[in-house]
Amino acid sequence: MAQSNPSAEHGAEIYKENAEPTQLSTKDTQDEDTIALRYAQKELLVAYESLEQLLDVMRRADKEQLQSLFAATQSGLPRSEILAMVKQYAKSIEESSPK
Repeated sequence: MAQSNPSAEHGAEIYKENAEPTQLSTKDTQDEDTIALRYAQKELLVAYESLEQLLDVMRRADKEQLQSLFAATQSGLPRSEILAMVKQYAKSIEESSPK
């Protein structure tokens, strides 16, 4: 009967123990990349929808609304507040549109 080599078995165990963290690391990195990609896709969608809404407001808003929007933008108002104005104008335009 052939005897097993204890040092070879020990070496295989050490390799296996050392290989597992690398595999976990790679999987963790892939998971982090997937999460980052999904977050970036969501951010891109929000930016796209905001741009579409802004363009729609620019096409359909009255002169006073546009002047107010441009003044707010030029005053340095934070983007979130400008987008809130755009949403408010879009909602009022939509409500006043005939259906």
